[in-house]
Amino acid sequence: MNAQQPYPFHFEISNDLLNHFVMGWQNPQFIAERQTWSSQPDSRCNQLWPSFSFPRKVAGGPLDESILKCQLKAIDLRDYPVSFTADELQRLRAIFPSGVCDWSRPGVNQTGVVTWASFGPAPENLVFDVTRR
Repeated sequence: MNAQQPYPFHFEISNDLLNHFVMGWQNPQFIAERQTWSSQPDSRCNQLWPSFSFPRKVAGGPLDESILKCQLKAIDLRDYPVSFTADELQRLRAIFPSGVCDWSRPGVNQTGVVTWASFGPAPENLVFDVTRR
């Protein structure tokens, strides 16, 4: 590192992208439309902020990401919209020997959301009472 380049990496941002972000921060604009879950932008909002998928969603998991560890179930070929060859099925079972996520069931040790958790002495939504020793 030297005084001319204080960081050990280099990146460039196009002027168009930079102007987009700067203008968005200086002149924020509310776009009254629903954001849709699609890889094909179908509105102005979705063109500016497109939705992208992620592995858990593609695997059938919930969008809200509320399950930290899923319960497992045996691989059931009826769950997949494609056909597997014998080799592909053998590979799938080797990759997931304990099974695959069962997104229809609550997660392992999953509990409901506790809003405004209390740490004592209030009894409502008491998570842990710090006043007791």
